[in-house]
Amino acid sequence: MLRVQLTDESFKDVCRQHGYKVTPQRVAIFKAAIESMDHPTVDSIYEGLRHSVPGISRETVYRTLELYSNWGLISAVQIGGHSLRYDSNTQRHHHFVCDRCGRLFDFEWTSFEELSLPQGMNKIGKTQNRTVEIHGICTDCLNTGNESANKS
Repeated sequence: MLRVQLTDESFKDVCRQHGYKVTPQRVAIFKAAIESMDHPTVDSIYEGLRHSVPGISRETVYRTLELYSNWGLISAVQIGGHSLRYDSNTQRHHHFVCDRCGRLFDFEWTSFEELSLPQGMNKIGKTQNRTVEIHGICTDCLNTGNESANKS
């Protein structure tokens, strides 16, 4: 899976191109988002940074992640009733959702991309994006018998 790979200088250039200052908070939030492989939420990034980044707030994390999503640096992912999550893999891919622990896993399905849309789809509306969301139980939960894991 292709994940965002910007040098610190490239990241700073992107911020400046969009008219934003490069602050320690913005850098820390960006690094936390792209280094995480588990589709972090605003809260998980905030909790990971609040002791090490002075002056950071949940609102700052939320607004900053929204900016990065709008700029195409990360993707916002809304799965069912779960909290909004962020994905550093901005290439087309799909998600497996563990119904026990709530974790998301990326996977590719190239043959899905080749499928034709069902007849009559154009009567419903114009398709902008096609992704698959598969629900099940992840191998970690299966191996541990995790019957009572949090559904985050």
